Amino acid sequence: MSSRGRPRGRLGVDASAFPRDFAALVRTHRELTRIRLRRPLPLPLDAAEASSALVRSGILWESLS
Repeated sequence: MSSRGRPRGRLGVDASAFPRDFAALVRTHRELTRIRLRRPLPLPLDAAEASSALVRSGILWESLS
């Protein structure tokens, strides 16, 4: 996924401060909010549409029961 993204900024944690980099949560929220404003979320799929999309993508879905 990262190879397909645009190099507009950084989304993540400060490796030297991890796991106590609580500001990463604020930065992540801010960056995700900007992304959501640029592109609307897709409409939800029902089970049949989701199954069809998975099959077209070559993903096999099996029930565990």
